[in-house]
Amino acid sequence: MQRLLLLTFLLLTAQPMMAAADTMQQSLLKSYDAEKAGLYDEAVTALLSQRKQTYLINMRLGWLHYLRQDYAGSKQFYQAAMRMAPKAVEPRLGYTLPLMAELRWGEVETTCRSILSLDSSQYTAALRLTTALRWQAKYQAARTVNAGMLELYPNDVNFLAEQLVVSAALKTSDVKSLCEMILLLDPTNATANAYLPTLAMLKR
Repeated sequence: MQRLLLLTFLLLTAQPMMAAADTMQQSLLKSYDAEKAGLYDEAVTALLSQRKQTYLINMRLGWLHYLRQDYAGSKQFYQAAMRMAPKAVEPRLGYTLPLMAELRWGEVETTCRSILSLDSSQYTAALRLTTALRWQAKYQAARTVNAGMLELYPNDVNFLAEQLVVSAALKTSDVKSLCEMILLLDPTNATANAYLPTLAMLKR
């Protein structure tokens, strides 16, 4: 008899949870479909119907508000996700997107450094950090970040290109070798090709 009562209790309590999960799944599916169609307002509306803003919902809303260029809203939802998962990297990475769109490079730097304190070789955070440093004309600091990541990824075109721009700004001797290396890896690379006329003039 006790087992029967327990089973009945479990079934009764499980039903609302299953219904909530189904509702969330339906909302997410509507949101994904609307996003694919470029209907970002509809994608947001589909998720705002959820009473409980879970980590997943906050991450989605942060992304969708970014896509619709509502950067204040995007930051709000990414911050909510960060509060729910204080040690998670992904909401912090998401948070840098609206910051970069607003050209808030100092805040991008701070956020990326907080990510790297959790994961010292996190690729995207390091790349966004060196970009933020370059935009703030902190060339030597950017050069240090690039050098560290190029030890891990020697043929990475993104970090090689960042290092090329920084080296050109500092007028260091490795501009030519960096340019040549990038063009070996990616002959159509826009950054390296932009420096070719300058290198040609130096040869004269």
